[in-house]
Amino acid sequence: MNDTLFDRMERTDDAPADYSEPCYAYANRSNRPHIRKARTTLESWFREYRTRNTDSAKDLCQRFRSKDNAQHLAALTELYLHQLLLLNDFIPKVHPNLPRLSSRPEFFAFRDARPQFVLEAALVYDDKPVERINKFEANILDAIDDVNSPNFLVSVEIRSRDSKSQPKSSSIRRFLQNSIDKLDYHQVCLEYEESKILPQWTYLQEGWRLEFTALPVKGEACRRRTAESRVVGVVSRGAFRVNVDAAIRESVIAKSRKYGKFDMPFIIAVSVIREGKLCDDEIIMDALCGKVVVDYITNKDGTYQTKARRDLKGIWTDPKSGYANSHLSGVLFISGLTVGAIDTVSPVLWHHPQSDHPFDLNWLNIEQKYFDKESGLLNTYNPK
Repeated sequence: MNDTLFDRMERTDDAPADYSEPCYAYANRSNRPHIRKARTTLESWFREYRTRNTDSAKDLCQRFRSKDNAQHLAALTELYLHQLLLLNDFIPKVHPNLPRLSSRPEFFAFRDARPQFVLEAALVYDDKPVERINKFEANILDAIDDVNSPNFLVSVEIRSRDSKSQPKSSSIRRFLQNSIDKLDYHQVCLEYEESKILPQWTYLQEGWRLEFTALPVKGEACRRRTAESRVVGVVSRGAFRVNVDAAIRESVIAKSRKYGKFDMPFIIAVSVIREGKLCDDEIIMDALCGKVVVDYITNKDGTYQTKARRDLKGIWTDPKSGYANSHLSGVLFISGLTVGAIDTVSPVLWHHPQSDHPFDLNWLNIEQKYFDKESGLLNTYNPK
């Protein structure tokens, strides 16, 4: 069994991550200062985890080292939550057995030798079609970076895509290399100064349409470029629908139904990592209480007025019954948790407004959101 999360080796690689490179592979090889610091921190967390949970440590380490980003990120989330409980003076019992159930939640949080609450973990990562497209697009960007182009960056606009077919990286690379080799750097700069026009090419393959633009690199930036410098300039993916709130809602509701009802507070922690989307308050409210819809009310005189409301199709609410899933005490949101971000993510706990087992505001020293029962307003609480 590996007794460390990362390999013991000397590191000299300061290059950025390849677009298609697995999260763990980059974190394991990078010599960049913030990654070095994160590795040291995570190894200390894992030593504590291994000391307390010998039986579970091997499985967590294997998942953390996985080439599958979803497996790696789920293991990272579990390790992060384990440390969060310790820092708040709870003793985490990992994967406790439940009567008559084969499924086991992530943690029972003990204090004074008694379980105080249940903490379950969920990962909201790219769904399968989106994940495939992201991998395909990452391979396209890696192909651009493999082009020998000391004097030009290459921007790409992905005008159309196909989730079932992978554009051939070698073909894209040859296409771009041939196109760039035909350019005269000084002529391109001169034409841009006169007409603001840059060289452009279109690449077509099955359902993919890629439009490339050559951007001349000028001055000191050109002199600083090396063989490891990025060739990719601006990336435009066009319109691409990503329903983060729906993914959160589906994940939390599925997790909430796995174990029945506990006789203690029950928190589900959601690590949200979606391409280009942060988990802000608007997305969270959409997930918890439903999306905002606008009603058009026609008056007798033919005029009309509008009224905004939520459709109540959420984790906490239901259009017919009002509040829902009251066996949940709250949802803990962690946005963008990766190895390099363990020191910068800010978890926020959102309390259920009508929970059967309310969660104590002072149990976790993190930002918390709750609804005031008298005013109905959303308040923020930051324990000292």
